[in-house]
Amino acid sequence: MADDKMFTCVKSGVSIRINPRNAAGWRALGLWMAAFFAMLTVFLVSVGRVHSGAATGGLVALFLFVTAIWAITMIRWMLARSEMVDVQELLKLKRELERGKRS
Repeated sequence: MADDKMFTCVKSGVSIRINPRNAAGWRALGLWMAAFFAMLTVFLVSVGRVHSGAATGGLVALFLFVTAIWAITMIRWMLARSEMVDVQELLKLKRELERGKRS
């Protein structure tokens, strides 16, 4: 059922845009952002306590890796709970309808 989807995914060519659709979508986005800010806080506290350049570099690399995994997981999770809107398909349908009106 389309009404229980938390997000709307608008596809236009190769780009996608995922937006919260209802209150449940906004809550889910808030939880994903809270998880990110928790990771960021742990990272900043850890970097503040390290005094070695190599250790700092390792922490930065680890943070970037974990952030990439977090982002990929969030996008896949949201896509699975999204109503898909394909702009190219809508434009194709619009052109077909306009051709039908002219005929």
